[in-house]
Amino acid sequence: MKYAFRFVSLVVCSASLSAAYAGQAYDLKRVAKIGEAIKYRATADFVVQGQKISASWMQTDKVVKIDDQGNIVTESTQSEFKVGGQEIGQQDAPVTTATTKPNGEIVELKGDRIDSKTYRLANMNVLRTPDQPVKVGDKWSYEVKPDVKTGSVKGRADYEALAEEKVAGFTTLKIKWTYKEADGPNGASTDGIAWISTKDGSLVKAAASFSHAPVAGMPPTDMKFTVERA
Repeated sequence: MKYAFRFVSLVVCSASLSAAYAGQAYDLKRVAKIGEAIKYRATADFVVQGQKISASWMQTDKVVKIDDQGNIVTESTQSEFKVGGQEIGQQDAPVTTATTKPNGEIVELKGDRIDSKTYRLANMNVLRTPDQPVKVGDKWSYEVKPDVKTGSVKGRADYEALAEEKVAGFTTLKIKWTYKEADGPNGASTDGIAWISTKDGSLVKAAASFSHAPVAGMPPTDMKFTVERA
């Protein structure tokens, strides 16, 4: 299950501060640099067939290439993986490579354990930014199309910019997102908050709840996770 994640204290902004910045707009498209590496600390709590499982790990995302189309190629590795507080071996931990557009849209995922569940879970996690700059109060949506090749299924993400906040020394835009697969009551869904750097569009922190999540090697899973800069 540790390979399914990519990935990911709350600083609460006052109403007056939110209003002060309501007119300021930010282009949230990712501005990446080759060689840039960002480390995140992640935790997850699962409920699998009535059993509660907790896990934590460190993830490093390194930008290794920006292709001719401007797509960003990122290698992700995981370490310090623990389940129930006990560290487990890392000998077989693979490198996952993700190619994404600057707006967050997934182009391709590569790795030893990539399957349709990986793509579906990635679609639930990715923030897709609109073409225009975003300010507090803006709302937008994104439609995921089914793809036989990757196993992605039809879904819809809705976003809302809630406030500007300082988190871990970064100026961020706090964004609420929901995602729902178009598969009736059994479709996977997400409800979460992401804090995105207004400087370069990188993730600073995220917290979300999942329902019927498609996790590799597991049945549909309910879980909660947090991820933040290490």
